Amino acid sequence: MPMISAVLFALLVPVCQDVPVKVAGGFGFVEGPAWDPVGNRLLFSDIGGNKILELTGRAAKSFLDPSERANGLAFDDKGNLYACQGGARRLVRIAPNGQITVLVSRFEGKRLNSPNDLALDEHGGIYFTDPRYGRADDLEQDVMGVYYVSQPGKIVRVIDELDRPNGIAVSRDGSGLYVAHPDTREVWFYPILAPGKLGRGRVLFTGDPKLDGGGPDGMAIDEDGNLYASYSGIVVLTAGGKLIERIPVPERPANCTFGGRDKKTLYITARTSLYRVERKRRGQDARPALGSRRKPSARVAVPRFERKVIDAEVKIGYGVAVADVDGDKREDIVLVDRDVIAWYRNGDFSKHVIARRLTKRDHVCVAARDIDGDGRCEIAVGGEWNPGDTNTSGSVHWLVAPDDRRTAWKPVRLPNEPTVHRMRWLDGGDGGFSLIVAPLHGRGNRAGVGAGVKIQAYERNAGDWKITTLDDSLHQTHNIDPVQWDDDPAEELLVAGREGLFVLDHAGGKWSRTAIAGSAEGDPFAGASEVRLGRRSGGGRFVAAIEPFHGNQLVVYRPAEPGSPRRLWRRRVLDASLAQGHAVACGDVLGTGNDQIVVGWRKKNAAGKVGIKIYVPRQPDLSEVQEIVLDERIACEDLRLADLDGDGRLDIVAAGRASHDLVVWFNRLR
Repeated sequence: MPMISAVLFALLVPVCQDVPVKVAGGFGFVEGPAWDPVGNRLLFSDIGGNKILELTGRAAKSFLDPSERANGLAFDDKGNLYACQGGARRLVRIAPNGQITVLVSRFEGKRLNSPNDLALDEHGGIYFTDPRYGRADDLEQDVMGVYYVSQPGKIVRVIDELDRPNGIAVSRDGSGLYVAHPDTREVWFYPILAPGKLGRGRVLFTGDPKLDGGGPDGMAIDEDGNLYASYSGIVVLTAGGKLIERIPVPERPANCTFGGRDKKTLYITARTSLYRVERKRRGQDARPALGSRRKPSARVAVPRFERKVIDAEVKIGYGVAVADVDGDKREDIVLVDRDVIAWYRNGDFSKHVIARRLTKRDHVCVAARDIDGDGRCEIAVGGEWNPGDTNTSGSVHWLVAPDDRRTAWKPVRLPNEPTVHRMRWLDGGDGGFSLIVAPLHGRGNRAGVGAGVKIQAYERNAGDWKITTLDDSLHQTHNIDPVQWDDDPAEELLVAGREGLFVLDHAGGKWSRTAIAGSAEGDPFAGASEVRLGRRSGGGRFVAAIEPFHGNQLVVYRPAEPGSPRRLWRRRVLDASLAQGHAVACGDVLGTGNDQIVVGWRKKNAAGKVGIKIYVPRQPDLSEVQEIVLDERIACEDLRLADLDGDGRLDIVAAGRASHDLVVWFNRLR
């Protein structure tokens, strides 16, 4: 490749003010630069010279000769070197003591094509590309693919749709995989659903044929998640694929990496020479070693809870709410049961029935919250529960409180959509509250097919009710959760349903919907029934859900980093041993500074148990959790967290369906 012309060099705008400096030259064809975080040194491949070289000052000495025509290189955080040995058609690991271990050389019994480039993930696995350049008469694989290695000998093919994939990189937050497709000048992005499992890919960037020429080839990522891709120069993109700048290089680059003691030097291998350019941002840190596991945080001691049965004659216990009913500044328990609405006074937990048989069929949901600021909650309930009737079932009742709130309340029936299922009060941020009502199905909907579910807001003004539809695009919902999602004072609404998990937000005079989870990027999503927001110290957050409807899985979702091309949050299954999971709450029950997840299920699982568990995250990414069994006697229908006894610790209250009980577990942590 001839030296780049001065005219073309000047056309490469926007360009970096830092000029690449030639470090060493005279090689055959250089590739695969990799910085050793333990030895503080740079290694790179000279494919033409069949060597791996080590940079020493402005000279390079042999590290591995012959190298089996090694191409892409990468170091893990232990100082192990991983190499794509294209000539030997294998992927190897070279330990700091020089011992070479062949990780993989075959897929499904057939030899690999010619491993080209690789990237380590946050779990210690390796993604690598396997194209072939040059002769093709000895190929055994039917495609030029991308593979994932989780341990020596364990390999899966993750991409087979690209003609000849080349460079590869894992996003800084581990949520996605970048793959270079030079035959079409494209950078592709694939969401990482789980280690070695990718979602649907899409083109993130296409190089300009005049400004960028051929490529892309090798890639690197900085601490902000920006992507550096080798074209005729280095093209710098945001994590989402927006062009930031072009860095001209005197020779056409093949690959690049960050190194130096401060990790701010971008090393570029370009045909016969090695270049460097100083940057303001550091490169991303080295990934874990293959097969290694991060050390989990210390296990928490199993806390002590005092179990108290509040009511042993519950019929079904469809819904539980916690609010101050009588204004004594203590939160009481409100229960919607099959044919009664009752509250239990905090202290002696005496039961007070405030409504009976509002509808011929079961009551099903309740919302309790102080919406007028007098220190006493208002209550609304839903009834006429018949999910098979999507035309005439359902009810919404506003209960008007008497002076003595222990006596019967006056029900006022409001208009409703069929199959009313869940309701919650939502704070509008301006002193007003709305009663949000979510049916299970749309009107006339059959098995989730037909009209969409009308999620509606009921606003009370001078005794009248204004009803507004927030969203009618989903076809089966199950639960909702008012949350403080953004920085404005108004609450937003989390929704779990057949199509996904969503946030409904009211801004600019209208409601909008944002997807958190679903099948849009290839996630294995089959519907969700429960959803709650959890928080971690430092501002982090996650969403916990039960999947599928009344399902066996506790699933958590974490956001990708701002600017990531990943559209949906990252999914992780924490537990698949539930049976009809039907209740989720998030809160710092154990006083660790981070929320735990409390989950109840109502049917006997494979172990013959019903009950409630507490899940304690042991890693910031929730990749490991400690499970604490709270109870194996209650067939949990619904649960809430609240400090009922005023000791500063969250207690747990739950209603049991088949067990016919209402129970409080008082937190005796200290």
